[in-house]
Amino acid sequence: MRKQNRLKDSKRFAEIFDTRQVWVDSFLVLKVSPNHAEQLRYGLVASRKVGKAVVRNTLKRRIREILRELEVKPGWDIVFVFRKRKVMASYYQLMSSASRLLTRAGLIIARRRSYSSEETV
Repeated sequence: MRKQNRLKDSKRFAEIFDTRQVWVDSFLVLKVSPNHAEQLRYGLVASRKVGKAVVRNTLKRRIREILRELEVKPGWDIVFVFRKRKVMASYYQLMSSASRLLTRAGLIIARRRSYSSEETV
């Protein structure tokens, strides 16, 4: 995803957090709102409860890469909120969690590649 597709405005984050369209998984919470534009915009929220800065930034980098790999419907603002876990989620756990939430929300078109945990070397 491009940097211009990132949500930065705190007012827009507040609007999305006030919506009732929320899906929850063991690793992530997905909040969505239509943006009436022809582009997908996204925001990532990782509180200090998730971990120190290195952990938070690693998780955000992984989700950005996952969003590059998934084909998501345009015209939506989505926010992923990381949930507090005892163990940091692997890339494949986050991939399955994000794709499951986007599928439940009806926003995923297709995966560009297929991933499974058996592919790890």
